[in-house]
Amino acid sequence: MRTRIEIADEQRQKLLQMAAERGERTCSRLVQEAVTLYLDQKDRPPMVVLDAQPVLRADTRSERARLVLTWVWEEVMGFVSTARTVRSRLLGAN
Repeated sequence: MRTRIEIADEQRQKLLQMAAERGERTCSRLVQEAVTLYLDQKDRPPMVVLDAQPVLRADTRSERARLVLTWVWEEVMGFVSTARTVRSRLLGAN
């Protein structure tokens, strides 16, 4: 089905560039993949419980710094893992 969407010019250029790198003339397939990934993600249960009380406690400044750095590292690794998955799906679709 054809439909019209409004996106920023920069986004359109990036999508067309990505499509060209894949040997495609339009960005339709990229948009379809993005919508599929988005809808699949929306159907999953939330990974974070918003009402949960923090279970980690740090009494010293160095312990707090270690906890924060550990948390940041875990978040970054999760982001990297997600980015790799998306990249492999995009590149594997050729």
